[in-house]
Amino acid sequence: MNDVPQFATVVKPSDESVSSSTTLQNDDHLILSLPTNSTFIMDAMIIYLSPGNADFKGAWSGPSGATLQWFTDAGSSAETVGVHAVNRIVYQISETTSILAPGLDPFLMCYKPKGILTTGGSNGNLTFRWAQATSQASAAVAKAGSWIRLHKIA
Repeated sequence: MNDVPQFATVVKPSDESVSSSTTLQNDDHLILSLPTNSTFIMDAMIIYLSPGNADFKGAWSGPSGATLQWFTDAGSSAETVGVHAVNRIVYQISETTSILAPGLDPFLMCYKPKGILTTGGSNGNLTFRWAQATSQASAAVAKAGSWIRLHKIA
C-alpha cells in the first residue's frame, strides 16, 4: 500500500446527457485508475435527472480479473410514485440495475452504490456506465457533482 494512495476520489465536473438510448455508455468523468492485486471499499453518489418513463440504469466496468460486489440505495424502477422499496440486491461488476425516476416529469434524484472491489493481476480503470432504462427522446442526465470514492483496505 506504499505506492497507492489510501483513498482515491473523482468528482464529475459537468453534466452529461443521453437521449433515446438504453445502451450502457462509459461516463466521461467517473473513472478511477486501479492498481493490481488490491482490495477497496467503493462508494459513490450518482446524481441524475431522468424522465419518469425512461428511468435510469447503471453498471460498472473494470480491468480483467476484477470483481465488484455492489448494491445501491435506490428505489427500484418497478416502483410507482409514492413510497418506494429500496433495492438491496447484490450485483456483480458487469450487472446492471435499473433505478427509479418517479413521475412523468424529470426529477433530480441520486443513488448511492457501495461495494467491495478486488483487482487481480491486470491494472486498468473502474468506470461507471449508464443509460436510460427505457429509450425516450427526453434526455437522462448524469449531473455534475456526482462522485466515486475508493478506500484501499488490502
